[in-house]
Amino acid sequence: MLVIHGLWLPGAGLALWAEDSTLPARAPRRPGRAPRERPHPFAAGHAALAAALDGMPGEPISVLLDLPTRAGSPLDSPE
Repeated sequence: MLVIHGLWLPGAGLALWAEDSTLPARAPRRPGRAPRERPHPFAAGHAALAAALDGMPGEPISVLLDLPTRAGSPLDSPE
């Protein structure tokens, strides 16, 4: 199941992203120091979001968000 979120970006308009409940709760660990900005472990890819919306105008972009976390990992959306 996808949970679709939206946010307004000044100068750019509405931006959408989605969480995919089928993805693992934690992203795979990589050797070395943890990056300061990490991808959300539940973030759905652009293709999955476009398919859920039956097509989507615009190009994918990356946006840095501060999200609620527990033990260093972002929380998933409640059911």
